[in-house]
Amino acid sequence: MPDGRTLTLLRNPDIRRLLAALAASRIGDWAFNTALIAVVYERTHSASWLAATAVARIGPVILLGPIGGSLADRYDRRRLLIAADLYRVALMAAAAYVVAAGLPVALLLLCTALTTAASAPFDTALAALVPALAGEDRVTAANAARAGVTEVSSVLGPLVFAIGYGHLPDAGPFLVNAASFGISAAFLARLSRVAVAPAAGEPEPRRSLLRDVVVGWQAIRGRPAIWRLAGADILESAVFGALTVLLLLLSQRVTGGDAAYGTLMAATGVGGGLAAFGTAWLGRRFRAVPLVRIALFATAVPLLLLGVLTDRLTVVVAAVMAAILGGANVVAEIQCDSVLQTQLDDEVLGRAFGLVLPACMLAAVAGTAAAPALAAALSLPGAFLLLGVLVMVYVPVATLRPPVVSATDRGRVRDIADAG
Repeated sequence: MPDGRTLTLLRNPDIRRLLAALAASRIGDWAFNTALIAVVYERTHSASWLAATAVARIGPVILLGPIGGSLADRYDRRRLLIAADLYRVALMAAAAYVVAAGLPVALLLLCTALTTAASAPFDTALAALVPALAGEDRVTAANAARAGVTEVSSVLGPLVFAIGYGHLPDAGPFLVNAASFGISAAFLARLSRVAVAPAAGEPEPRRSLLRDVVVGWQAIRGRPAIWRLAGADILESAVFGALTVLLLLLSQRVTGGDAAYGTLMAATGVGGGLAAFGTAWLGRRFRAVPLVRIALFATAVPLLLLGVLTDRLTVVVAAVMAAILGGANVVAEIQCDSVLQTQLDDEVLGRAFGLVLPACMLAAVAGTAAAPALAAALSLPGAFLLLGVLVMVYVPVATLRPPVVSATDRGRVRDIADAG
């Protein structure tokens, strides 16, 4: 049985350094994201500029994710992570100057987009590096710890901004983010050099980035059990994106205003954090398929109940359901990552993540964009019911086969990578 105990995992100094780097980077990111929206709105008072800000923060990762995955399989992943951090230090310093000098907002968004572009190779390289550092028997625990750090950072980052607001100049949070990337790079520089450089044994470089992307797609497409679980993660991301809008509408139904919205969104974070730390324990007792099945049911049932009980909910009951939904989203993410890391060869792991991670982000954006239209066309209860039914329908698709890889399958995936 895999040893998933988090305390055992944290005895590994490389995992502690990786998590510390991730925490520094994510806390800085959340403080920066909060400050960016505040600065753009203060200077433009324009919804269009806020929309452009969202595109600058998310678009480059979605577009460049497959390329980032290719880079994570071509180069020493540790060095790639450090280079991405140092690149972002320089760009955040430039963004701070743009804010301090009162230069056009368009320049600030350009700095933001270029910084976000570096997240494509960073996120894929970090995910692909986990199995080598943690060991295959502790992958689920390592992913649970990663998810826990991300959830906690999503709370601490805005808190950092709130504490500094009014005490720091507008450029302050941008400098804080630059410092966080520098701290992250310092931790990453201390990672062991032994389990990196996945492509070191290759006789010659791959011929094209496009071919690398195709190889990543072939590796996933050729394994139905893997893409079904990846599909569950993508579906959960779409649902969570829709919830960011639907919970606002639900808050208005429950309280007559927006007062409960913060409580409901905080509940999703609490549920996600508890699930992240609990999945390491669950991972020792259940395989990925049963856990994903549980996560999908834990998504579908609250959605159906929210649809049926929309006008009879209290804030407390709605918050409990939001927490369950947040937890289910994190469980699906952890299990999808773990299956990719343990069932695909290292040579194609970065390229696989380079397709799955952007797909999840795109699904979240699509869910957010579609939610108002669903609520308008079907009513708020109808939107919850539709999402619940869609998730329920996907349960047998996602869990039809267990994600077991034979030696023949591994050899075929390796042949695909070598052909690239």
